Amino acid sequence: MADFFNPERQPWRALGRAVDFVGLSLCCAFCTLGVVTAGASLSALYYTVVKVFRHKEDGAFGIFFKSFIANLKQGCIVTLICIPVLAAMAFGYIVLRGNAYDTTSTVLYSIYSIFLIVPLGIIINVFPLMGRFKYSTSELFKTSFKMTFAHLPSTVITVLLSVELTVWTINNWAPVFITPALWALLSSLFWERNYEKHMSEEEIEKFRGKE
Repeated sequence: MADFFNPERQPWRALGRAVDFVGLSLCCAFCTLGVVTAGASLSALYYTVVKVFRHKEDGAFGIFFKSFIANLKQGCIVTLICIPVLAAMAFGYIVLRGNAYDTTSTVLYSIYSIFLIVPLGIIINVFPLMGRFKYSTSELFKTSFKMTFAHLPSTVITVLLSVELTVWTINNWAPVFITPALWALLSSLFWERNYEKHMSEEEIEKFRGKE
């Protein structure tokens, strides 16, 4: 019986990972309530999910809050830059969608929706980059811009994924227990592959090392 509680046993370890998954989602949601802290929260979530669920590290909550604090200042600045851009894009989307009554307006709405993919991709990619690498704020946006165009198929998929999970969570709220960590984990399937194309073997090994 005592052996069942051995952390190396698969059932016990799986339960721990499930707790980490839900707990990280809730930590991210809680730390996002301050609005300006959203950037630091998302970057910490992405970094932690990659460390814990892709590289099998322990101590999920310690890793999360360490990363959150480390990125808090820059995360607030980045978030304040992104908020008015997102607000402007959302306003344009709502206006065009609400006036899509004929063929011309419907075409304009469709074109606008497609063109949103690039700026959304740049913004969405900024936060994982902030969690994974050390850049100045200007370099962070420049790198995100380059990565968005260099890996456009991945950008399209991750933007659609991010939008769908966000809409689902806002409309239902209950999914908040899993959607933040799910977003980070599914997005990492594309971003980590792309990041490693621009990293040296030494950098890759260093990131995969223990905290």
